[in-house]
Amino acid sequence: MRKRKSRIASNPVHTRPTGITVFVAILSIAVPLMLSCHPHKQKPTNHTFNIPVAEEVTPESNLEIPVLDKEESNLQLIEHYAFTVNYQKAWKIPRWVAYQLTADEVDGTAERKKHFIPDPELDIEVSAVNDDYRNNNRDLDRGHMAPAADMKWSERAMEESFFFSNVCPQNHNLNCGDWNDLEERVRGWAKYFGSAYIACGPIVSSKKPTTIGPAKVVVPDAFFKVILVENKDGWQAIGFIMKNEAGSRNLSQYAVSIDEVEKITGMDFFSGLDDSIEDQIEKSFNLSQWKLK
Repeated sequence: MRKRKSRIASNPVHTRPTGITVFVAILSIAVPLMLSCHPHKQKPTNHTFNIPVAEEVTPESNLEIPVLDKEESNLQLIEHYAFTVNYQKAWKIPRWVAYQLTADEVDGTAERKKHFIPDPELDIEVSAVNDDYRNNNRDLDRGHMAPAADMKWSERAMEESFFFSNVCPQNHNLNCGDWNDLEERVRGWAKYFGSAYIACGPIVSSKKPTTIGPAKVVVPDAFFKVILVENKDGWQAIGFIMKNEAGSRNLSQYAVSIDEVEKITGMDFFSGLDDSIEDQIEKSFNLSQWKLK
């Protein structure tokens, strides 16, 4: 198993993260939960996760971690065992989720969970829960940002991926259609290139966004995902933006440059790279290099 990421600054804004050694305490949780792609069919049940103590965290480059262009309020950065989430408390959804996926991890065997639970690390009184997604009359799923299928390398990773901090209200057709197709393609890239650095999350552009449920969970207008890989010729990166609506398109139609995603999201991606490399790979992309053409 690869070494886990280092701890990062609580709200990074154009600063590089630093690493320290941490241990995560045993978490024992029992709450009602439901299955993502069938949000209205399964009744919530009581379920307990017995999460083991994490391995020692060691410093890494954290290339996957975005930094914000400016300070934002109501954010809480949480570094889980499998991924890092910057949670927007006002929205009740993540600002972004980031992680590294290796070829070995793609072939993991951990069984997919069936239940979602509030993130025990969140320091807020009101979190999104199952009731917020039930009977929302908008055909919205609990859409994973870090996909469960990317977390098969560890039982702990799989359990964490079902935290509500890793979930956004996502159109059912998108969640199980084009967004799912992109997730599968990313796993293919991780295997082909050996490793992929991934950041993704919601885009909330409306001044008065739609919300669902008693917790007033914000419904994103769109979603982004950026991917960085290294091949024999060096680094390459690509971005994707998908509106939060039904559709069935070739992934190439969603592909955009990293610069474009940065402009829309107000984030700086892959800032750990040398500036000359970062500038080069973020301004354009080659569809053929990504087997999208």
